[in-house]
Amino acid sequence: MERLTDREIEIFKLIAKGYSNEEIAKELFISKHTVKMHISMMFQKLELRNRCELAYMAGKNNVV
Repeated sequence: MERLTDREIEIFKLIAKGYSNEEIAKELFISKHTVKMHISMMFQKLELRNRCELAYMAGKNNVV
C-alpha cells in the first residue's frame, strides 16, 4: 500500500466501499477518465487484475 499515492489511496477506499467509477468521480470532483487511470495504476502497482482483488486486499488490510 505504501506504493500508492494519496489520491490512489482515496480511490482505493471508495472502491472498497463499493463506489462505481462515476460515483468516485463525483465524490472527488475529477473525471471518470481520471478515475480509470488511477485504478489502472493501482492494478499495476499492486499486481492486481480487477476490482474484486482490490476489494479483497482492502478487507485483508483493514482499509475500510
